[in-house]
Amino acid sequence: SGSGSGSGYGLGTSASTSIGLPVTTYKGHQGQVLDIAWKKTKTPVFASCGRDKAIKIWDLRENKEVHTVAKAHDGPINSLSFNPLGDYLLATCSDDKTVALWDTRNLDGRLYSLDHRKPVTCVEWSPEHEMILASGGQDRRIHVWDIDKVLSNSGSGGVGKSMGNGKGMGMMAHPPTPTSSNDPRGGAQEQQGPPELKFIHGGHTGTVRDMGFCPMDGDGWMMGSIANDSSVHIWRPSFAKPKNRKRKL
Repeated sequence: SGSGSGSGYGLGTSASTSIGLPVTTYKGHQGQVLDIAWKKTKTPVFASCGRDKAIKIWDLRENKEVHTVAKAHDGPINSLSFNPLGDYLLATCSDDKTVALWDTRNLDGRLYSLDHRKPVTCVEWSPEHEMILASGGQDRRIHVWDIDKVLSNSGSGGVGKSMGNGKGMGMMAHPPTPTSSNDPRGGAQEQQGPPELKFIHGGHTGTVRDMGFCPMDGDGWMMGSIANDSSVHIWRPSFAKPKNRKRKL
């Protein structure tokens, strides 16, 4: 287990902050810590992950680690993201080529696994569409997932409702379905994929390092992505047609 050293939650006026020193330091990981994400609620809770394959949940009110999933993946965990529109969904991604979905009310096992062909480097929930998740990795692709189809197939409700028994549903077999994709080098196309895979963005020629949804986009589908190919892509899924609207600059 881990704990924090310092003044803890609520201390934003420490003299140390004026010279850039941490107000509180938390230790508990065994190795490099690779990402941190805050829960999108009024509670001061955040999660961290790293090369030790562990997910740790920390609560500033208690100034300590409140939960650990010791072996959440079979490889280093590169990124994690709390669903900003729901209370309980957490997504993580790893060098083990998977994206894992978790219910933070019961972290005994993952809700579901989503696959890439190579290690997955980044994951992020949409701020506009509650059940849309994006992930990118060394396969040079960004997958846009419709998690509602995952929960529907499992017989579970949406966020805030019961989502399985928390014991880990594992991988489910789905018949392949056409998945739209776009590649700036070759235009829109279709390929086979599971029903929850809504869209694939191609075109990067190196490992995808990060991506994000544009918060000012009217319909929530504009995204940006960066990769080891020295490029920045701004793009929309082919199914999301841009709307004609005037923007204030």
